[in-house]
Amino acid sequence: MIPLFFLSGTPAILASTVFSAVGLFLIGAAITLFTGKSVWFSGFRQVLFGLAAAAITFGIGKLIGVSVAG
Repeated sequence: MIPLFFLSGTPAILASTVFSAVGLFLIGAAITLFTGKSVWFSGFRQVLFGLAAAAITFGIGKLIGVSVAG
């Protein structure tokens, strides 16, 4: 959300996506402390599911006409 305070439009969305992906990867990597799986597997799995959920949410917002205004 922080990029949306300083940027607008596509740059804000891209920056937010990158920061989210990094955060999701770190959370997925931390999960390996409990699961014993590979850091890379868990990290990228978390990124995949998190960004997919974000894309679906963004798509629904676009479909119903909701936009981020700055």
